[in-house]
Amino acid sequence: MDVIFGKIPVLNALENTKKPKVVYLLNTSPDNKIRYMCEKNSVRYDLAPKQVLEKYAGKGMNTQGVVALIDPYEYKDLDEELDKVLKKKNPLVLMLDEIQDPVNFGSAIRSSAAFGVDFIIVGKNRQVGVTPTVVKISTGGSEYVPIVQVTNLSRTLDELKEKGFWTVGAAGEGDRYYDEVDYNGPICLVIGNEGKGISMMLKKRCDFIAKIPMTTNITSLNAAVATAVFLAGIVSYRRKNSAE
Repeated sequence: MDVIFGKIPVLNALENTKKPKVVYLLNTSPDNKIRYMCEKNSVRYDLAPKQVLEKYAGKGMNTQGVVALIDPYEYKDLDEELDKVLKKKNPLVLMLDEIQDPVNFGSAIRSSAAFGVDFIIVGKNRQVGVTPTVVKISTGGSEYVPIVQVTNLSRTLDELKEKGFWTVGAAGEGDRYYDEVDYNGPICLVIGNEGKGISMMLKKRCDFIAKIPMTTNITSLNAAVATAVFLAGIVSYRRKNSAE
């Protein structure tokens, strides 16, 4: 069983098709909305002391008085997700290359949900999974944005290109700024990890390498912030061009 905690992640799980197996509510101040949602969805809930919640979430974790046990995250199938999005006018896919910090991963998922990413692609190796921390940081985003896990990111990027996707890599040495890219049509945005950025194998496959303008001596942003900046830029570009 996986563990999720926090009011928003648990509420989102209760609204999803894959419901928690059991929800533990802090016995001194049980959340009435979560109790109602458990009863509505026939999900068992128990009133429990703080020690029980910390047993599952970890000592000292901010559970907001609620912990849920849920089946392990099921990664989605790449071909199925591609079949869905290729019917759209402007599909948007995010590929994350070896993101190892759960906070960065969760934040990237949250931004993806906010900016309408159709699905996220991650690798099997050197990539943090959809852990309880990732779910909590995503504030429910992991329930709404499908996540696909593949064995080879380079081969997957080639497959996307064969299906008509333009691939945009985010890197400080880009030859253009992120707001100088044409984002019409199917787009796959590639974000590298916290230390070394995008791997050379992926970088060579990208149609464009774009950067974020910096005005100080700080020359890079973490993966989550870069993801949010690029996704906001893509959405703004598409809104502007659809109105013209």
